[in-house]
Amino acid sequence: LNLLIQSSTKQSESLEKEIASTYDKLVLLSHQKEDSNETNINAASLPALSSAYISSKYDMEITRKVYSKMLFSSNFAQIGNKSQEEVADMQTFLDQCLVAEKVASKHGSVNVKKSQHRRKLARLYDAGIQFFHKNGYSGIADAFMKNKNKDIFG
Repeated sequence: LNLLIQSSTKQSESLEKEIASTYDKLVLLSHQKEDSNETNINAASLPALSSAYISSKYDMEITRKVYSKMLFSSNFAQIGNKSQEEVADMQTFLDQCLVAEKVASKHGSVNVKKSQHRRKLARLYDAGIQFFHKNGYSGIADAFMKNKNKDIFG
């Protein structure tokens, strides 16, 4: 995926579709069994690949599709016992998504209600809080909760 992303600065529509399709396949291959740390691919690469993918696009629609697949369609975030590297990669990915949503809410369409942006932020924060608690990183989870309260409730 990284090679596809970096292969061209002038991205054609067919290359975009190929990148999206490859990402979807990696998400499917990353599924884990609840009682196993085994995956079909290096699971630590999923948050890092997701982060690289959205970094290369600067497109809010793509960012939302990627984080939705990563956090809510994949079971990567729902299963605990992640390595320190996986947790760090997930924290970077979530921070990147949160920043993108905050920027979108400040510079977004007038037609999009603030409540919709707050809901998206809350959902991202909740996914992070759950992930970090599940993996024994309560300090990071507490920081996410504090930031959620500040960003959502002022």
